[in-house]
Amino acid sequence: MPLTDIHETGAIADRMRMELAKQLSDGRTVTVSIGVASCGEKARTHQNLVGKADAALYQVKRSGKNRVELVTDGEVESDIVGVLEPIKQLLDAS
Repeated sequence: MPLTDIHETGAIADRMRMELAKQLSDGRTVTVSIGVASCGEKARTHQNLVGKADAALYQVKRSGKNRVELVTDGEVESDIVGVLEPIKQLLDAS
């Protein structure tokens, strides 16, 4: 998200997560895990950026799922309650 601070992006991702998470009619629950990365000195290419977001996503999965994790310059910022694929598609399209 151009011109958007990573914490603001994390808040947007968390709203998306809450809107998408739901309980199905058969009782199963849909959860959403999102890894958010920002461009910085360590993410000079879209591959680096996707790699950072992927690392954040795997941190979410290791820490219980249905959350949002942020990563800035290689450091995962935990404790953000919570789209890697849409981000990757946007980057691949450019």
